[in-house]
Amino acid sequence: SANEPVQPIRTERQLSEEWTLLQDLLEMEVAAKVLLGAKSREQDVHPLDYVSGALGVQMEQVPWESEEHKMLKAYFENTNDSANCRPSAVYRLQRGGEAAR
Repeated sequence: SANEPVQPIRTERQLSEEWTLLQDLLEMEVAAKVLLGAKSREQDVHPLDYVSGALGVQMEQVPWESEEHKMLKAYFENTNDSANCRPSAVYRLQRGGEAAR
């Protein structure tokens, strides 16, 4: 309740749980700000382009004839009911600085 005092963190487990919750809240804050930015700039920039730029992510469509696409297609068909849905495209994502690792 809003009128009850906040209980102290007494164990490592409680600390870990609270830390995880805090990290989740910070990620939600970033996501909300990026989405608000995308919405405010949608007349100038496609929202997907805005979001990928704000997050420092490069997107590239995987060519249909590539081994990577064939492997993903086979995986999808073997793990899903491919009669009901099929991916229309596959994209490769790369975060800033990831290629150097």
